[in-house]
Amino acid sequence: MSPIKKLSYEQLKTVFNLPKFKNTSEIKPEYQLIEQNRAIEAINFALEMDQFGYNIYVCGYEGIGKRSYLIDMLKKRAKKEKTPSDWVYVYNFEDIYKPIALELKPGTAYEFKQDINDFIDNIIEELPEFISSEEFEKKRNELIEYYEKIILDLSNEINEKCKEKNLVFKYTNDGFAFIPINKNNKEMTEQEYLELSDEDRDEINKNVNELKSAAYDVIRKTRNIKKRIESKD
Repeated sequence: MSPIKKLSYEQLKTVFNLPKFKNTSEIKPEYQLIEQNRAIEAINFALEMDQFGYNIYVCGYEGIGKRSYLIDMLKKRAKKEKTPSDWVYVYNFEDIYKPIALELKPGTAYEFKQDINDFIDNIIEELPEFISSEEFEKKRNELIEYYEKIILDLSNEINEKCKEKNLVFKYTNDGFAFIPINKNNKEMTEQEYLELSDEDRDEINKNVNELKSAAYDVIRKTRNIKKRIESKD
């Protein structure tokens, strides 16, 4: 058994090779994976793969610094790369289930969001006053009159075509109908129609079939115009 020996403080002193600093906020952290050379090589190799669809998966014991090391490596890598664009989704008024993606300059997405919010706030504040003004009401009435004139012109167009074929065009609950005109220039009754010869009835049916496509086109245009009028209210 070795005799007990008293040690001096010099023998117990440990020297650390630390940088000079006043407090730890001046020290830049260094992230390292101790004795993980293969892992480091794999990470560096993965970061050099400039292809879409590849990922890095890191596993290991908790607390060894793998997450901090990887984040540090990614930040260093990012400094060498081009800053990616900002992307935002905006509402699609044509199809609410398909938002529109907009590419913006890097770092401008938040500014864009704030501008849109400010714009909406301004509309909410100023719109009530604007729509109650005489100028707005005048323009609104002018717009409605403009569309109503288009609808009237479309109706006149189909009516002129019907007049050439001795027919009257009318809207019904089921859509529309063509009514033949008799010799007295009045709408033909059902009994009068049945008393016609087969040849005359065939001629009427032929004219009706020729005008159906034109009538459908007029109805479609009229409905679209009415939708525009309603959207302008």
